[in-house]
Amino acid sequence: MSTSESVNLMRHSHGRNHFQLRWGSEEKHADTWENVVLFSRQRTPEWIAEHTERLRSLAWSRPFPNAITNLVYPVLASS
Repeated sequence: MSTSESVNLMRHSHGRNHFQLRWGSEEKHADTWENVVLFSRQRTPEWIAEHTERLRSLAWSRPFPNAITNLVYPVLASS
């Protein structure tokens, strides 16, 4: 679920809304991935730019209608 979707789902809860905003702003996995593939010379900057555009063009839909189910389900499913 994207940060914007999470924020929209939790708009009624000030605390959860701010938690989602902070969580989303601190996500660094994409930056780390980009640095790894660049410095390992496994991908070119052009490939990364094209890949990023492809990812941004796809929309992900949340599997459940409410925020708490979308949060709890992955935890229980991975147990």
